[in-house]
Formats: sequence, structure tokens, C-alpha cells
Amino acid sequence: MMSKSDKKENIFNLDGLTYRYFLIILLLSLFCFFVIGPVLSLLLQTTNSSLNYILIYLPFLLFLLIFTVLWCKVLKQPLILLFSPFYSWRKALFIMVAISYLVLLFINDFIFDRTYTANGFNPLMLLSLLLIPFQTLAEEVIFRVSPLIIASRFDLNKKSVKTILILLSGVLFALMHLSNPEIAHPLIILYYLFWGLFTMAITLYTKGIEVTYALHLVNNLFITIVMNYPSSALPQTAFFTKISFPNTYNLLIFEVISFLLITIESKGFINGQKENH
Repeated sequence: MMSKSDKKENIFNLDGLTYRYFLIILLLSLFCFFVIGPVLSLLLQTTNSSLNYILIYLPFLLFLLIFTVLWCKVLKQPLILLFSPFYSWRKALFIMVAISYLVLLFINDFIFDRTYTANGFNPLMLLSLLLIPFQTLAEEVIFRVSPLIIASRFDLNKKSVKTILILLSGVLFALMHLSNPEIAHPLIILYYLFWGLFTMAITLYTKGIEVTYALHLVNNLFITIVMNYPSSALPQTAFFTKISFPNTYNLLIFEVISFLLITIESKGFINGQKENH
């Protein structure tokens, strides 16, 4: 049965004062992310490789800590609302998408493209398993959840509101990655733009971040543990490394095909839920 909040699509239901407090909290958290975190990362650099590896992720950890604590303590909002605004967390959807995308990545990198070298085990992989989930979750809050909260003052059923949200998220996601080393490669910015556009669109369609978090988490864990590439923004700790940066056109084609398959899979899951209810 559809709840009242689902019909209105104003799922956060923040009053005027709480909404203004949210905007202040978001700006404060982003200041920690873009300024305080990077400065601390530089100041705390040591000769210890493990500590330096952790410091790479400090801005993300700091953002997530500040934002979630203030969200719960100041705004008095439930934590689960940040990660699954419309429903309770759909673990089956998350696991299904994560496994599917992992299989697609393995097929693409080990069957269609065999130009890589083996590196062996790196102990920092264990830190990746611990830190990447927080890093990707922080980006989901910044690029998917926060725009949703900002737009909660409007009717999310309107196509104009959805279109603005999708465009805003896509452009912001692409802009944030302009400092990545791989941006020097032609058209790679389109990869990030399309990723941002699709993930916001699928968030609105599925009414949650289970799909986007699964995609983001699997993608970054795959890069840091399984297959990395030259000029990667993520640390070179994987078992394998591509000999050269992947062809941009091939990346875009893989992205389009993968997202199409994930959309079909997610649509089947959502339709199945509706039939069960």
C-alpha cells in the first residue's frame, strides 16, 4: 500500500526552519569536505604508507561524520532517511545490482580487454575494503541525497523538477571529477557526466540509492582491488593494472550497455514489488 508521503513525493517533509538548518549543515559539511579535510590530509602526511592511504579518504570520512551527526542530533531526523528516503533499505535490490555490475566489470576487463599486468597482493587492499564504502557513501549523499532533500520543497512528480535534479546532479558530479588525473584523456568528462545523469535518474525511478550505491561501491572497489589503470585517481593497490588508459569510447559504450542492463533489472525488481503489494 502506498503511503501518504509517496503520493506527495515530498518524502523529507522538513518545515521551513528545519530546512534552513539543513542547508547550513550541508554547507558546513561541504566546507569540511573541500577545505578542512584536504588541509588536514596534507598536514598529517607521514612516512607511514598505511596512514597516508587513510588520509586520502579523510575528506570523505569527515563529511560523512559531520553531516550524519548533525542530521540526527540537530535536525532530529532518522539516519535511514538519508539512505533510503522512500522505503526501508532494499537489501535484495542492492545485492542484485552489485553482483550484476561486478560480473559485467569482470567480463569487460578480463575477456574483452586483456592488456594488463599482474601486481600481486597489496596489504592496502584491506584498507580499501574498509574505506571505499564510506567514500562512495559520502558521494552518494552529496550528489544524490542532498539534491533530493533540497528539491523536497517542490513536487517530485513534476517532470521539470526531475529534469533539473538530474541535470544538476550530473553536472556537479562531472565538475567534481575535473581534478582527477584521467581528465586529461579526451572525452572522459562525458563518462562522469553520463554517470551523474544516470545515477540521479535511477535514484528517482527506484526511489532510493540502493542501485546507485551498489554501482558506485562495486566500481571503486573493483578499481582499487581488482583492476586499476594508469593515471587513476584511486590509489594503485589492485591485483592487476591495465597497460594503458582504457579507450574512452569503449568506456562510454560499456557504461551505456551496463546502465541499460541495470535499468532493465531494476525495473523488473520494482515491478515485482508492485505486484506483491
